[in-house]
Amino acid sequence: MRPSAFRPAHGHPKAASGPDCQSPLVDPRDGTRLVLMRSSNGAGDYRPDSIRYGLTISELLRVDCRSGRPLGAVPAEG
Repeated sequence: MRPSAFRPAHGHPKAASGPDCQSPLVDPRDGTRLVLMRSSNGAGDYRPDSIRYGLTISELLRVDCRSGRPLGAVPAEG
């Protein structure tokens, strides 16, 4: 199960690959960290530090960069 929103990890600068996307993000419920792999159009595709949130090894989690809301799974390639 995904949280309603992820939060930026405190003390980390904004990611260079997206002006509105921060990395890493943190699941406020258990501290799982998500690292930004790519971003576009205000959304970032993140890899969690362990397979979670119903993802497979070949998927990333898309997150709305402004709200931190998870949007769904996307292929890691492409």
